[in-house]
Amino acid sequence: MRQPIEQRRSPRLLQLIGLIGCLALVGTLPPASVLAGLAVLAVGIVGRLLLRSENGGGH
Repeated sequence: MRQPIEQRRSPRLLQLIGLIGCLALVGTLPPASVLAGLAVLAVGIVGRLLLRSENGGGH
């Protein structure tokens, strides 16, 4: 929502509608699906941090 106007692909209203739709979708998911998604996200973050540390911080 803080993206500069010259970098936007769509109007702010459309971005807001998309955000509301995503939040509504998350609200209707079963708890097991939310937990599975969070687990996948956590694995991805840990993997990225490990790869960055092996490469000297990504430089």
